Amino acid sequence: MRRITYLTDCALAIFCILLWVPIASGQGTPYICYATYSPDSSHITHYHSGIFQTTASLQAISDGWENYLKKTYDISVNLNSVCHYLSNDPAAQRYAAQQVEQMWKGQKGEVVRVDWKYVPGQDTPPPPKPVASGTTLNCYCSAYFGPNGGENLAFSDSFEAPKGTDLNLVRDDFVKFVREKYSAKDANGGCSSEDKAKEAHNMRSKKIIETGWKPKTFPKAQPQSH
Repeated sequence: MRRITYLTDCALAIFCILLWVPIASGQGTPYICYATYSPDSSHITHYHSGIFQTTASLQAISDGWENYLKKTYDISVNLNSVCHYLSNDPAAQRYAAQQVEQMWKGQKGEVVRVDWKYVPGQDTPPPPKPVASGTTLNCYCSAYFGPNGGENLAFSDSFEAPKGTDLNLVRDDFVKFVREKYSAKDANGGCSSEDKAKEAHNMRSKKIIETGWKPKTFPKAQPQSH
């Protein structure tokens, strides 16, 4: 079943701006994506990406955006998402992005700015979550950083760690990576074997960053006490 988009008068005006057909540049065509999630009538969340360029098809981008939201925010139903191409004119791009955000702010619900752009392969539905064996744990790491103490939330990929692994040492490697990659000297975080999607959903007011990081090696597992 394909996604359905409901357009208010304001949204219709924005839609007309977005449909100003661009001339593809060497870096691809500029796009923006947004979505509305309403698990019930009293809770509404609006998501929107920034502007990004890609040579991928609109179908692949739209599927990738929807898959990302479902995976990151643990959404299974009641999600309406859409992506549009933009004009190559930077002023028109900024205006369209501002109007999308203003449109959501004028309506009921929370607005979440998502740091996302299409990466090839995201249009493929994610595989089922891995089931840890008796000797490993499904883990992930996260780190908060920002000029005011934590506006950004960076996630690693999920990974399997041998039971008994000192996750504090894995955390140190991830935090070091985040500090270097994002020039975030204030970054701090941790690693957990809990539900990554749950943390992302609970902290959805922050700017979510999927880093793609995984530990290359693990510290030697500590002997299990009996």
